[in-house]
Amino acid sequence: MKLVDTQDLGSCDESRGGSSPFIRTINVLGFFLYLFLENTLKASGISSVIDHILDNFFLIQKNVDDVSELYWFVIHEVERSLIQKAFYLADRNKRRTAKILGISRNTLNAKIKALKIDVS
Repeated sequence: MKLVDTQDLGSCDESRGGSSPFIRTINVLGFFLYLFLENTLKASGISSVIDHILDNFFLIQKNVDDVSELYWFVIHEVERSLIQKAFYLADRNKRRTAKILGISRNTLNAKIKALKIDVS
């Protein structure tokens, strides 16, 4: 079973919108995530996966001063992905999605709107 679809990772070239160093770095992080998840998630858990990804991010980041708002970027991306996956698992039912996530339906709707998640 593949945990990540390699088609979704994008590439680091200019034609895919990877012109900024930050975007190229995020694309590389996606590739690290793909490799790491394929081999270790089952055994080590999400926390160690995140630690490994961040270690690699800072290892390949040549100038940390070029990175801004990394915290919010990561939080929003994780939230977006989590909501999308839960929505899929709940057969696109918002009530069930909210229950899976342990949040109210109003909170779910607010997050869907704020994160611009397509639920149509």
